[in-house]
Amino acid sequence: MTAQRVTQTKIAWLFKLGIIFTLAGLLIFYHIYTIFDLYFGAGTSTHTNFEYVQSILRVAITLNLLLVVLGSRRALWGMWISITG
Repeated sequence: MTAQRVTQTKIAWLFKLGIIFTLAGLLIFYHIYTIFDLYFGAGTSTHTNFEYVQSILRVAITLNLLLVVLGSRRALWGMWISITG
C-alpha cells in the first residue's frame, strides 16, 4: 500500500468518524432538550401518559447513543429497540 493510499484511507476514516460524532451529538442534544422541555419547560403542566412513556424511551435512546459513541457495539441493539418502542 502506498503512502498516498494510507493517507486517503485515514482521511476517509476520520471523515466517517466525524459524521458519526456529529449526528450522535445532535441526536443526544435533541433528546435531552426535549426531555428537559417536558419536565421543566413553560408548557402546560398536564401531560399524557404517552408523553411520559416517550420520555423514558428518549432517556434509553440517549444513553444508548452515548454508549455507541464510546464504542460499545451492543449499544446499537439497545438503541434500535428503544427507537422501535
